[in-house]
Amino acid sequence: HGGRHWGDRLGGRTRVAGLELGGDKHSGGEEMWQRWGRCGGTRSRERGDVAAQELFHRHKEAQQCCRPHNLPLLRAAQQREMEAVEQRIREEQRMMDEKIVLELDQKVIDQQSTLEKAGVSGFYITTNPQELTLQMNLLELIRKLQQKESESEKAFS
Repeated sequence: HGGRHWGDRLGGRTRVAGLELGGDKHSGGEEMWQRWGRCGGTRSRERGDVAAQELFHRHKEAQQCCRPHNLPLLRAAQQREMEAVEQRIREEQRMMDEKIVLELDQKVIDQQSTLEKAGVSGFYITTNPQELTLQMNLLELIRKLQQKESESEKAFS
């Protein structure tokens, strides 16, 4: 950013994205809120992304202080910044998704290894989707057999 942060104070005047802001008040808040929602801002706030919330509030405040002739330039700069934040959030979400998938894959491997060591037929470490489906079906069958056995024990006691 290098001196071009949103709301920098320079010599008693406020500059936003390189634009000088005066004391004129222009709302633009409702339009900005709607654009923010369309760009995924609502999702960001729901995720608790404080940076996205702060960015929205800085944008809204800057628009209220912006001189009318600078408003289109300000909105364009804000849109670019908003898109960059949304891209960063999407990237973070993708990385989190990848981490979760890797953790789940490790859980599957741990389960396969445990069942193989226990001597359960059909279980061994594999990533083959067809073999994984077979193992899932075997687990479901074992669960159902165990449930039936439990029900029959209750009936005879």
